[in-house]
Amino acid sequence: MSDFSSSFIIIGERLNMHRQRFRDAVVGRNGDVVRREVRRQIKVGATHLDINASGSTGSEIADMMWLLETALMDTPIEVGFVIDSESPDCQFAALEKLNGRQGTILNPNTADDAKIGKTIELAAKHEAGAMLVLANNEGVSGLVPDRMKRAAELRDAMRAAGIQEDHQFLDPQVLPLAFDPQLPRAVLECVREMHNRWPETHLVVGLSNVSFNMPRRGLLNHVFLSMLVANGIDTVICDPCRKALHETLCAAQALLGQDEFFATYLSAFAPED
Repeated sequence: MSDFSSSFIIIGERLNMHRQRFRDAVVGRNGDVVRREVRRQIKVGATHLDINASGSTGSEIADMMWLLETALMDTPIEVGFVIDSESPDCQFAALEKLNGRQGTILNPNTADDAKIGKTIELAAKHEAGAMLVLANNEGVSGLVPDRMKRAAELRDAMRAAGIQEDHQFLDPQVLPLAFDPQLPRAVLECVREMHNRWPETHLVVGLSNVSFNMPRRGLLNHVFLSMLVANGIDTVICDPCRKALHETLCAAQALLGQDEFFATYLSAFAPED
């Protein structure tokens, strides 16, 4: 079985030190808060937990080690971790801590070629996944041709390092609708083209980015999720504790023929009279 064999990968985003209350809990080494967040996300269906420890200057590695040690207490072996850090040293320390755990993914969340190269090297050595954003070295993703060119470059680099396709994750970089109304459409087109060209490669988005600085953010997120699923996305970074998100995903997969015998849909919703 593949390390990333779920039909749809849900990466819980709540273990993030850029959230003020969570950062305070980590700085204060409040393990109860961390463990509660871990259990909540797993209970509602997260297949992976994203851990970002970059919220406090100068202590990222120490915070990452403590977060992993604490989270591992309540995380079953079938749930993977995403190491969300652009620091190769932090990535390496996390990989050593996880000691070959299946389902581990490195997300450098950067367009810097040197850091991406180090992430690819570490992922290949430790048989982890690599999640790479389709932005150039200046951090600009551009429209579909630019994204597709970058996708091909990153795939070639991962293949050359020996990272198999089902360990490759490409992020077309969702930017806020408020920034440019044409960007969501470009992302959808890019996802569709990548899915058609490389069906074994995982396609991932940070869902909530699209609605930043807009009213009714949840509505925009959920509609965009259904569009993404229809175009080939199979991995999403999100807050899995939002019930409406799961309902949208269940409905989208049922309508697209991605839910065999409607098993997921029927288990989520009792048939109406």
